[in-house]
Amino acid sequence: KTTLDTDLASYGLTVKLYDSRDAIINVMSKSSYEKDGNAGICFGAALVESTTDNYQVNMIFDDTIAIRSQDANMPNQRLTAASKYTRQPDLTSWNQYKRGGYTYLQNIFANAVLRSKTGNSNAYISMVYTPVKSNSYNNDDFAIAIINTWNFFMLLIYLAPLYRFVSNSVGEKETKIREAMKIMGLTDMPYWMSWFSYYIIVNTIQASVMILILIPVFEYSNRFLIFLHLWIYGMTMFGYGVFVGSFFQNGKTAAIFGTMLFYLTSFIFTVV
Repeated sequence: KTTLDTDLASYGLTVKLYDSRDAIINVMSKSSYEKDGNAGICFGAALVESTTDNYQVNMIFDDTIAIRSQDANMPNQRLTAASKYTRQPDLTSWNQYKRGGYTYLQNIFANAVLRSKTGNSNAYISMVYTPVKSNSYNNDDFAIAIINTWNFFMLLIYLAPLYRFVSNSVGEKETKIREAMKIMGLTDMPYWMSWFSYYIIVNTIQASVMILILIPVFEYSNRFLIFLHLWIYGMTMFGYGVFVGSFFQNGKTAAIFGTMLFYLTSFIFTVV
């Protein structure tokens, strides 16, 4: 204990002892933690000597963003160590391990055990850390650029079909064609099913053409999943068009308002 207190104090750290590891967790779980002037815990540790030469160290770190900092002390331990979708080295996790205190605390405990066993107060283990060499890779600049522009391309592609659908469906209401068909016995179910069938055909053709164009872009992706994404996204426009058209009597006004609202709401994610 004395060795640990001395080593930790040399780093300018304030040491506070708790009865157990659970006691540390309980403090960090309280609603008043790091509030109203209550100090937080940078990291905690419990050293247990299970046998004569066998020690177990339980280290406690924040792996989420805390109030005192916008950076976690170490990577989130619930996530996989390496992402199979990322080729470049994970420099963020490397810096968190290097600067978050994990390596320093591990070295302090190793030195404390060494000095206790050897009886030499000057014994120490030099800490050296180096990243694992990664394989060579090609950085796909296009993939990075498309992340920020994909939503805009999707917006432009579906504006025209949306405008046409809203204009035609509301236009039938404006010219009293729908009412005339109802007088002749047409009910709402077959009327909207006909529009739905028409939109399915148009949307399927559009999604098929798009997936053919995007084959060179998503060379290593599952094309069926991309087609399904495009097709379902297009089908959502049907419900949106019916909803917007129900508030208008003029087809052109409804189409302009609907497409403009669709355009503006597509950029909400950039504001949020």
